[in-house]
Amino acid sequence: MAEQLNIVDVLDNIFSEEAKLKRKRAYEKQIQMSGFPIKKTLDDFDFSFQPSIDKR
Repeated sequence: MAEQLNIVDVLDNIFSEEAKLKRKRAYEKQIQMSGFPIKKTLDDFDFSFQPSIDKR
């Protein structure tokens, strides 16, 4: 028998995903409106260039 979710769990999942998507869109819009010429993240940073910086 397939696992059944009650309506509260289903709605919680739907609204949680919607909230995540809304935060992501707001973040992307803020980056776009900032006018930065290039989008950079910590993933792009070359830690070998500055070894004294801790990755944590």
